[in-house]
Amino acid sequence: MKKFVTMMFLAAVLAAPVAKALALEAPIQKGNLEVAALASYQNTDPDEGDKSGTSLLGGSVGYFITQPLEAGSAFYVLQTESAGSKMTFTMLSPFVKWHFFPHPKLVPYVGTGFTVGSIKFTGSDNISIVGFGMSGGADFFLKDNLAIGPELRFDRQVISVSGMDDYGANSITLLMQVKAYLF
Repeated sequence: MKKFVTMMFLAAVLAAPVAKALALEAPIQKGNLEVAALASYQNTDPDEGDKSGTSLLGGSVGYFITQPLEAGSAFYVLQTESAGSKMTFTMLSPFVKWHFFPHPKLVPYVGTGFTVGSIKFTGSDNISIVGFGMSGGADFFLKDNLAIGPELRFDRQVISVSGMDDYGANSITLLMQVKAYLF
C-alpha cells in the first residue's frame, strides 16, 4: 500500500507542471457540475458450488471549486445473491479529485476520499464499513459535456461486527464510467 501511495503522489507531482505547460482550452471550468453513473451485473456459475449473481449500481456528483479541483460524493449499492442468501453493501464515498488538462479531449485525474457504509446479510445484524481510498483515472470527452473513462481505485476498509474483532480488507477496483458535465 505504501508503494502505491508513493507512486500516485509522485505521478501527480511530476505530471502537474507538464500538464500545466501543455494545457489547451479545457472542457471543464470552475463551477461545472459532474454527474457520473455506473452499473454492472455478474453471473457466476462455478464448477462446484452454487450459482451467484452480483449487481452494482452507483453514481456520483462533483462540483469544480476551481478548474482543476473537484469535490463531491459517490453512492454505491452492491448486491450478491447465492443459494437463497442475499448480501447488500451500501456505501457513501465523499471525494476530492485533482484534474490535469494535457489535451481538450483527455482529462486525467487523481483523487482521494473515504467510505462509510453498511453490509446486510440474510438473517444477520447490520455490519458497518469505514474506509479510505485513492483513485486515478481519465475522462475521454466525446462531446463538450459528455465523457467516458476508466478509474482505478485502491481502498482500505475496516469492517465492524458487534461482538467481534474488526476485520481489515484491501480492494482494487477498475470502473468504467459515463459522465455528464453541466455548465
